[in-house]
Amino acid sequence: PTVLASPSGATFTTSGTVSAANVGHYTLTATATGNFTGSTALDWYIATVSQSITFNNPGTRTYGTPLTLSATASSGLPVSYTISSGSANVSGNVVTFTGVGAVTVTASQAGNANFSAAPSVSQSFNVNQQPTTFTLSGASFTYNGSAQGPTVLPSPSGATFTTGGTLSATNAGPYTATASATGNYTGANPSLPWTIGKANQTITFNNPGTQTYGTPLTLSATASSGLPLSYTIVSGSASVSGNVVTFTGVGPVTVTASQSGNSNYNAATSVSQSFTVNQQPTTFTLSGTSFTYNGSAQGPTVVPSPSGATFTTSGTLSATNAGPYTATASATGNYTGTNPSLPWTIAKADQPVVSLSGTITVAAGNSLTFTFTGGAGNGSWGWGGTSSATGPTVNFPSIGTYTVTVYKAADGNYNQSNTASITITVTKPPPISVSPATLQLKVQQPL
Repeated sequence: PTVLASPSGATFTTSGTVSAANVGHYTLTATATGNFTGSTALDWYIATVSQSITFNNPGTRTYGTPLTLSATASSGLPVSYTISSGSANVSGNVVTFTGVGAVTVTASQAGNANFSAAPSVSQSFNVNQQPTTFTLSGASFTYNGSAQGPTVLPSPSGATFTTGGTLSATNAGPYTATASATGNYTGANPSLPWTIGKANQTITFNNPGTQTYGTPLTLSATASSGLPLSYTIVSGSASVSGNVVTFTGVGPVTVTASQSGNSNYNAATSVSQSFTVNQQPTTFTLSGTSFTYNGSAQGPTVVPSPSGATFTTSGTLSATNAGPYTATASATGNYTGTNPSLPWTIAKADQPVVSLSGTITVAAGNSLTFTFTGGAGNGSWGWGGTSSATGPTVNFPSIGTYTVTVYKAADGNYNQSNTASITITVTKPPPISVSPATLQLKVQQPL
């Protein structure tokens, strides 16, 4: 305050508090000086000031987006806030929404030593659901035999939602998922496409190495997918059925292994292997090596092993006469091997049994002619016995017992025959009786 003296022109001094800033009671003393006299204690005070709050309505808000409040007090003092109702929290001047719906915030200023409390001001507004969009963590996968699929990613990341459609699958193909926000979030994506692509596969096909005609080849290539393989003959003398190759000739052969894929695998890159097919080693025997002369041409057959081998022969494989023979055999075409000596024999035959028949009793001085049968070939007849026979007619000059034997000698095709024998009894000749009436004498005149 200002000290006012009476009379107005009086001079004086002051002490105590003549100036202050804060609300309160103060005292000063004024004392006259010079031509004036007097001293007075003077009381004075500073009273508190009222204040008001300016707090504009923030308007409709969105869940998930904090609200920064900006109310002001006319005193310049800081304003505090409280949530009067609704799903929200406040810290300082920042409101965080915990739900959607109506929210009321009250702004207050409690005053201080110099300012009285301001009347509180409340503002109500609505908090809407937070718009949400959806994407997938991945849209392209490759078949691996196991269930797989993407994850739905909401934006904002903490949004709650439900899903539909397909989010996990095993087989290759196109799939679609859906997502719809829930709770404090709004938004839906009715089509979130993703795909499991076919997997690649490879073929492992080792070269089977040199092969031999006549021995089928079982192929054993494999696909990394585990799917069955197919084989084709690219070149060479061969055919294939399933995984078994049959050779129809010799020389180079190329086989290709393929796997055409399926709904989960792409076709594999075909793999070819080339190798050589050699002639099949062949041995030869004879169907028989021992024959017996029968008057006709005969002989063995060459038997190859393997049985279907082709070959040529030389030497003797057919003969009529008894004797030793030799054939040779040489493989041809898809076969290899030679046997330069295949021996065989036609043995001499036994002759038909020789038999001797005729009269077995004769008077001394007479001859008998015997009948003989059997024998074969060109060998000579051999006669003998105790009768000293030299042919089929034998003379027996003396009484006694005699034998006549005969056999047929061997020749180039027959063995010697058996010896047939017959025993002859030679008796005395009967006496001569002459009848006189019939006796005639014939005298032969000497020459």
